[in-house]
Amino acid sequence: TAQQYINIVLVMTISILVGIWLVPLIGKKLLGGMSTMATKDAKWADVFSNAMFIGMIATFLGFVFCDISRLWTPVEGYSATSGLIPVAVMLVAAVVMVICGLLMKHPKLKWLSEYALPISLVLGMAAAIPITAWLG
Repeated sequence: TAQQYINIVLVMTISILVGIWLVPLIGKKLLGGMSTMATKDAKWADVFSNAMFIGMIATFLGFVFCDISRLWTPVEGYSATSGLIPVAVMLVAAVVMVICGLLMKHPKLKWLSEYALPISLVLGMAAAIPITAWLG
C-alpha cells in the first residue's frame, strides 16, 4: 500500500542519513582510539578489529538465516520454503564472487577486481526474482 511504501522510504532514508551523519561526528575519535590501541598492543588491536568484523558478519548472517525455521514450523501466509529464499540468494552471490575471483587470476581480467562486489550483489538481487517465484 502507499502507507507501507512511505514507511519503508522513511526508515531507509533516516537509517542511511544517520550513517552519513555519524561518520564526521565519531569517525575521527574512533580512528584515533583504534590507532592508540594499535600502538599500545598490536595483537589486541588485531583481535578487537577481527572480532568487530566477525560480529558484523554474524549480524548479517542472522538476518539471512532467521526464517529458515519455516521448513519445520510453517507460518500462516508463508510457504514452508520461503525461508530458503535469502539463503539461496546469498549462495548465488557467493558463487558469483568465487567465479569473479577465479577470473581475476587471468592477467587480462585484473580490472574485474574493482567490479566483483557490485557484480555479485546485482546478480544476487537479480537471482532473487526467479528464486522467489520458485520457492516463495
